[in-house]
Amino acid sequence: MRQLPVRVIPPHIRLCQADRDFLLGQTTAGAGVTSRQGWLASTCTLATALNRLQEVPVSSTLVPHSYAVITRGDARQLQLDPPVRGRGDIVEAPTLTLIGPEGRHLTVPVILPLRHLHLLPQDARELQVKAGDFLLAVVPSDRSPHQRSAGRDLILSGVEARIGSETHTELHLDREEANAAGISSGGLVKILKTPPTTTPSVNSYYPPQRLINERDVLEALKRRLKIKITPGMLITPAAQELGKERDVFV
Repeated sequence: MRQLPVRVIPPHIRLCQADRDFLLGQTTAGAGVTSRQGWLASTCTLATALNRLQEVPVSSTLVPHSYAVITRGDARQLQLDPPVRGRGDIVEAPTLTLIGPEGRHLTVPVILPLRHLHLLPQDARELQVKAGDFLLAVVPSDRSPHQRSAGRDLILSGVEARIGSETHTELHLDREEANAAGISSGGLVKILKTPPTTTPSVNSYYPPQRLINERDVLEALKRRLKIKITPGMLITPAAQELGKERDVFV
């Protein structure tokens, strides 16, 4: 089984061209735009009424609509409840204030990152993986042969495959997932294809979190999909009432 490298991605900001020019001002005209590992030299601040995250890096890749990507711990610090989403999926996401290095500010959506695997086309063919496939990543224990220690291998599910020639083949995890797995950038994981029986059905809507609220039910109704109830899932009373009334749960 082939092993692939991990890259730990920090909380970050992705900007469209207009917002980059507005936030960074004259910085974008000089040496400040030189990137390191895909990040601009300039950083920004993410703020809510209750707290803020400072020195958040900005991706050097432009996107159609600006947004921020944070971790679950950052969300708690900012008193937000953003959804887990794939790249650029910011519909109905909560917002916060983005403050540039010169004090300019604007409002942007914020999401939690969907764990994903970037693959070069030749690697995708070798692994027989298509774009949009969901995979399993097996993180082996980092055990010293000189210590008496039990294994703590970890399996990460729901890893989205993204295929393109503009990046490297690597698994992207946020820092909290990487810490929980005991792995850092450059570490190696094994990739498995998800069995067909556990691949999400196109007729079902799978909320990213274990707590289902009324907003999740409304989202399923909007998409004309169902919510599959799984063991350990918690449902708020309002979501339970609406889901039963509209026959959303399966």
